[in-house]
Amino acid sequence: MYRSGSFKDSNRFIAFVNGFDPMSNLVDRAAPDRCRFNLMLDCISDIAFDHHIESTEHSQEAAYGLVRIMTTRQKLSDMVDGERLPQEGDWVAITVVPRDDMPRPRLWFSTLTDDDYQEPEAFRLGSIEFLPDEGDPDDLSPKSVGAAAVRSLPSQSRAKTKHDLRKKKPIAKRSEVKKLLNNLQVATGIVVYDVGQASFCGLTRTNYNGEIEAICFFDVGLPLPFNKKTEPKSRTKPVCSEDTLIILSHWDYDHFTLGRREQRKTKFQWIAPTQYVGPGTLRFVNRLLQDNKLLLINQLRKPIATHEIHLSRCNGPIADSNNSGLALSYKLNHGTVVLTGDANYDYVTFRKNAKVAGVTVPHHGSPGTSPPKTLVRSNCPKAIVSYGDGNTYGHPDEPTLYAHMNDGWTVKRTAEHRGRRRGDQSF
Repeated sequence: MYRSGSFKDSNRFIAFVNGFDPMSNLVDRAAPDRCRFNLMLDCISDIAFDHHIESTEHSQEAAYGLVRIMTTRQKLSDMVDGERLPQEGDWVAITVVPRDDMPRPRLWFSTLTDDDYQEPEAFRLGSIEFLPDEGDPDDLSPKSVGAAAVRSLPSQSRAKTKHDLRKKKPIAKRSEVKKLLNNLQVATGIVVYDVGQASFCGLTRTNYNGEIEAICFFDVGLPLPFNKKTEPKSRTKPVCSEDTLIILSHWDYDHFTLGRREQRKTKFQWIAPTQYVGPGTLRFVNRLLQDNKLLLINQLRKPIATHEIHLSRCNGPIADSNNSGLALSYKLNHGTVVLTGDANYDYVTFRKNAKVAGVTVPHHGSPGTSPPKTLVRSNCPKAIVSYGDGNTYGHPDEPTLYAHMNDGWTVKRTAEHRGRRRGDQSF
């Protein structure tokens, strides 16, 4: 168990690779092997891996944690003995050593207690290895190696199978999802809330009390512990009702953590995609399923559409959580707004013949996101990018935003920029 800079019982963790992101402000295109990047891991102590699979409760022995590793491709390649580098969707085993164990890669560990991650503490990456492809998936007993007992690692296939939401029951019927969408009140606006380096959008209307009420949220995120400094001191807390719906684009922490932290939001109905997830996320998924508050959507042959809503499954590979989640288009009076989550435009199914008045820039404006093509646009289309200034990824990539502006989009930011104050942005 991680506690005050030390680990009780074990310093080895089974980890799901949740992200592999180059730091936008430190990209050296002439020497990519020396470019720094962030490796994000969702992990659990190796001694607790077997027991957490169906758990919804916090266990002091479980040692759930989020890990951020900052290193270069070359250093990581050396540590995995020349094997391919870990990619999103892989399972690895890591050991964590004290921060003064130089010159190993820097590592930050944030422990999950109850339903929130704690302030990260600094360590070093002692070792990293891929889980074995083969082996007895049920044999995790300690093995004697000389005088030491070494616990066997689970196989890649076992870890993936146990954390594949496509295996969860029940998978939502198309008719169930469409009924929920049909029952929503009509929204008159869409707000991208300033939550720092995260994503939180609301479909809003004016209720009978004259209040701006959110009838549906698309993503309910807050920054990861490593980016907590980007969270505003005071943020908007939308008015909502018992019938408010939550649609989750994908299972990244900065897209659902607010929903886990605020108990009320766990009582709303959630709609989310089936994807591979890590141990900490699986625990939250099990909790929502246990309370009958989660409808999981598998692959959609065609989008689910009402008069206003167009809900589609992005067409990226299942191991790519950003590009295999859900995207939402909503028809407002002045045009259609497309909420992309982290999905690149190329993976989003746009509503046919819709006049697009706005988009959310994918993945907080990360590099390589070209402006969407072949769209029918309104006269002054708006592109809103949600990010927190000073985040660990270096988002947004300014050339990406300039490309949008050069293509005719009016770019708005939730973060402070060139003297303009941070804050919510609206379509």
